[in-house]
Amino acid sequence: MPRHVRKAGVTLIEVLIVVTIMAVLAAVVLTQVVSSEADAEDAMIRYTLREMRSRVPAMMLQYDVANGGTIPASVTNALPENPVTGYNFMHVIMKDQPDIPGDVNQVGLGGWIVSSTTGGVWLDAPGYEHY
Repeated sequence: MPRHVRKAGVTLIEVLIVVTIMAVLAAVVLTQVVSSEADAEDAMIRYTLREMRSRVPAMMLQYDVANGGTIPASVTNALPENPVTGYNFMHVIMKDQPDIPGDVNQVGLGGWIVSSTTGGVWLDAPGYEHY
């Protein structure tokens, strides 16, 4: 009677099981990475907006914007960029808050919307009005 000698190696089923397990692990890791990127972007937007909301009222008082004064271009050029659009243009409105979506991206420059009456600051980018 011939003896059956088992050869060393893996079967197709074993390979498929390992590939399936790796695919499931990769899917879990990728969702965590994508979620982390979105959280980081949101944190950057909120940080920059908070910084702008602390800077702008002081600038408006310093340059007396409420009484017709203007903020020099050298100062506005040093403002942080809108993290969504990458622009630091400041669109000043003469009301308490922007007419969303009327004021958002109104001039197409996508920087910041600033209220001359309240000193409020908003992102000039569609979809970010709630910040």
